[in-house]
Amino acid sequence: MGDAFDGKPAVLAFVYFRCPVLCNLVLDNLVRSLRDVSLVPGKDFRVLAVSIDPADDPAKARKKRADSIARYGGDVEEDGWWFLTGSDENVRALADRAGFRYRRNPRTGQYDHPAVVMVLTPAGALARYHYGIDYPPRDLRLSLIDAAQERIGSVADQVLLLCLAWDPQAGRYTAAIWRILTVACGATVVGVAGLIIFLRKRPDPLPAQALDVDKP
Repeated sequence: MGDAFDGKPAVLAFVYFRCPVLCNLVLDNLVRSLRDVSLVPGKDFRVLAVSIDPADDPAKARKKRADSIARYGGDVEEDGWWFLTGSDENVRALADRAGFRYRRNPRTGQYDHPAVVMVLTPAGALARYHYGIDYPPRDLRLSLIDAAQERIGSVADQVLLLCLAWDPQAGRYTAAIWRILTVACGATVVGVAGLIIFLRKRPDPLPAQALDVDKP
């Protein structure tokens, strides 16, 4: 897993490639949201999909990866998309570290598991959980910028992060009033200081008696 980071944050999803419904929704909606995130997989971050089914092999992973890349379209860097398989022991150890719980249903042969994608820091630490199957592009983008310690993204993103705070219960960024007030007060102080400097540097007007005024 260390090879998958290379100094970049990552979006991680635990799925399995023969899942009839939920995993497809997770991957499809993730790809759809990433299309509206103005960051490039491979250049700015990585997408990691790890199969929880030991019956999934590299051939199935390659096919699912190709399908996701085709659905994403646009600017694609090949090393931005990692679809991984492994033994039950290794995958379960990774899932346990990430706090992801799943079990095989003996009646259906399918896996019971939650719908969630995670954002990881470049060091592989968990930064954000996005639960459900709806991943707003703005929240994904800000999560990646936050996880990368603001080494990616624009100046506008950095300002926006000053005004927003992550709400773990809602699973999204919400307005932080105290941060907004801090930014507003800072902008006011800078504006007043700039006005004072401008007025001090402005040349003094000539006294009225020094002006040569033609009288009618």
